[in-house]
Amino acid sequence: MSTVFTQALGFIALVCFVSAYQFKTNRMLFIMQGIANLLFAIQFVLLGGMTGAVGMILNTIRNVILIRYNEWKWVRWKGWVAVFILIYCVLTYYTWAGWISLVPLTAFAAATAGNWTNNAQKIRLASLVCACPCWLIFDAYVGSIGGVLNESIAITSILVSICRYGWKEMGKKDSDFQK
Repeated sequence: MSTVFTQALGFIALVCFVSAYQFKTNRMLFIMQGIANLLFAIQFVLLGGMTGAVGMILNTIRNVILIRYNEWKWVRWKGWVAVFILIYCVLTYYTWAGWISLVPLTAFAAATAGNWTNNAQKIRLASLVCACPCWLIFDAYVGSIGGVLNESIAITSILVSICRYGWKEMGKKDSDFQK
């Protein structure tokens, strides 16, 4: 596979992922992130970052389930956080590439815990302080230019969404964000 094609996947994923934080509903955020995650998973496979690829696929599965957070009661079970993290721990064991394998695992754990709150404020906070910085490190390690840009821009995008919509508004249980 050509380097141009591999890096192009990252740039397409970048556009999807960064735009995700500009949607007002969690549902649209999860859909856009899912598309981006699949593209990054393919890129990570091509770059030899299997632990990250597995994480991106698990992110997609998690987000597909979370799209129905408000409709399906079983999705709201908080135990899913531990189940997903445990699954990724097992998969990390099988894709172990040294200390770097712990970085996407940490990102996944933080994002999963944040996303399962279905609270836009907590989702953005988990991404801002842990998930995005961890993925940035992994992206740099495997050589994903689009990934490095993605996480850098995602951090900025999260900050813009906070300024745009208001931190307090994102945390309200009855706001449009929780849909």
